[in-house]
Amino acid sequence: MNMEEKVFSYIEKYNMIETGSQVIVGISGGADSVCLLFLLKKYQKRREFSLCALHVNHGIRGGEALRDQNFSEKICEELQVPFRVYAADVPRMAAEKKLSLEEAGREARRTAFEKLAGEYGKPQGGAEKKRYRLLWHTMKMTMRKPCFTI
Repeated sequence: MNMEEKVFSYIEKYNMIETGSQVIVGISGGADSVCLLFLLKKYQKRREFSLCALHVNHGIRGGEALRDQNFSEKICEELQVPFRVYAADVPRMAAEKKLSLEEAGREARRTAFEKLAGEYGKPQGGAEKKRYRLLWHTMKMTMRKPCFTI
């Protein structure tokens, strides 16, 4: 089984994306998140769902971060995936809340996803809420380490 089929099989095994779902994918501009975006876009051929990409600019890497943001936006344009940017001043956040940059960055990403999910309409209960939690926990795990390598 190739990587694409493994990912699709995992999505289906855990019923992570149902027809009509609204999926937000985080895209950093790195290989893992770009690959995930391509896979989800391809998965839309199997199941109808809306897909939106979210890029968080942490306010740390200046021009390099802007290049990642522009690259992510360009890919989303080419794939015709709606693209949103959330800008955060992670160094200020870290200082004010006495957090490490890594923890403040996680908090900024969580805030960005929650804000965008709120615009989509966060699930209110039952199976939808459980699925949202599963996707959220999966996303949190993959933010700490790559989910696969290319």
